[in-house]
Amino acid sequence: MEVPPVALLPNFLLQRKVLQPFRKQVGGTVLAGKLAVERGWAINLGGGFHHCSATEGGGFCAYADITLCLEFAFAELSISSSANQFL
Repeated sequence: MEVPPVALLPNFLLQRKVLQPFRKQVGGTVLAGKLAVERGWAINLGGGFHHCSATEGGGFCAYADITLCLEFAFAELSISSSANQFL
């Protein structure tokens, strides 16, 4: 785990105080992506914390919210991965 002190927390505390809020932020990012497609723009001030490389994590967020938002957009919103989609 990237943040060793978090590994010492009991699971119920980890879930309630760390992971559940992160999951809500991921939901906000996905919702912002959906609204951006529907309305032309959207903001999620609670997301975008995840940063990593292809082989390892690089921070404190357990969920890749931007990646999950893009996966949702490709799968559910018929967004193409083509650069022309965003021009």
